[in-house]
Amino acid sequence: MASILFISHMYPNKNNHSYGKVIHEQALSLKKFHNITVIAPVPYVPPFFKYLKERYAKLKQIEKENDFYGINVYYPRFIAFGSFMFCHTGTFMYWGIRRLIKKIHKKNKFDLIHAHFTIPDAYAAVKLKKILKIPLIITLQATDINYTIHKCPKKLLYCYQNADEIITPTPILKNKLFKLTNLKAKVIGYGISEEKVLIKAPFTLKEKYKGKTIILSVCRLLKSKGLEDAINAFNLIKDKFNNLMYLIIGEGEEYNYLQSLVNNLNLNNYIFLLGKKSYREVMEYMDIADIFLLPSYKETFGLVYLEAMAHGIITIGCFGQGFDGIIKDYENGFLAEPQDPKSIAAILEYILDNPLIAKEIGIRGKITSQEFTFEKIANKLDSIYSEVLGGK
Repeated sequence: MASILFISHMYPNKNNHSYGKVIHEQALSLKKFHNITVIAPVPYVPPFFKYLKERYAKLKQIEKENDFYGINVYYPRFIAFGSFMFCHTGTFMYWGIRRLIKKIHKKNKFDLIHAHFTIPDAYAAVKLKKILKIPLIITLQATDINYTIHKCPKKLLYCYQNADEIITPTPILKNKLFKLTNLKAKVIGYGISEEKVLIKAPFTLKEKYKGKTIILSVCRLLKSKGLEDAINAFNLIKDKFNNLMYLIIGEGEEYNYLQSLVNNLNLNNYIFLLGKKSYREVMEYMDIADIFLLPSYKETFGLVYLEAMAHGIITIGCFGQGFDGIIKDYENGFLAEPQDPKSIAAILEYILDNPLIAKEIGIRGKITSQEFTFEKIANKLDSIYSEVLGGK
């Protein structure tokens, strides 16, 4: 059993239990193999800043240390100067967390560092690797490859060249990394708990939507999620099929715009923005849905696709995004062209015109999801840790 140090600026805290939740679930699933300690650095907020904006006040309230559902988590502060000094954030993070990590390491020596973003986490981790003289694994995200590598290319390359192993959540990110840097990575996605996901809808919910063909989207209502394209695609096909209904679950900055779009297209009897729902409620809606549609064009992994596939729902994503490669077009799901309502509409038409074929594709999607349980993901990570540590 090794002592593993997770470094991730995205990690749940008492103010936000969903922030970086997938990384916390990963830590929990690894507990049976290793001792896990998490360093989740938080930007330092000067005392008077908490009166300026609500988000500053919330950052100020985050505890310094917490036993978060069985994982020992530290929230040290570091100075962050915003986007104009983004490429230097890793250096500031290093100086903010160095003393704490050295103190913990002195009492309980770490065997390996696992950093979950490149900038700033992995950059700080490379510095720590050299001080502690232990190996480093980096899990890169879509923002690293799609954004940061163009903004801070030398720093990213420095991180990857100093890593003992690189992990990507999806095949497409692995391919992009190789194309941009000629460096290889291993693919390990994030996991789900079938016990938590496979929740049956109550009778009242089933009765409410009885006889309807339900298209479902679940996400933060951001422009990059492609919901405007989805609504426009729905508008193209609504008159060709009976009893179609499109439900959108989530909250966010695009809510008012999307509702206005629905109103302007006279789709109020077809499309319903349901707002925020609890996780359990979302799973209940997935239980009654026929098609899951999320044409997001900026996505690292998209755990919600996996949750939909676990329900056997026919799932639609986008080419070139995180889940491309896990969803294989017309095999275990469908992929639309990004920001292309006509492409989405064509897929919806195919599904609705070919229900038996679509059902079989949904079944294959469910089989795919079974490869992404917490236990299987933890086993894969443990194998990589063992390789890097030489069987320790």
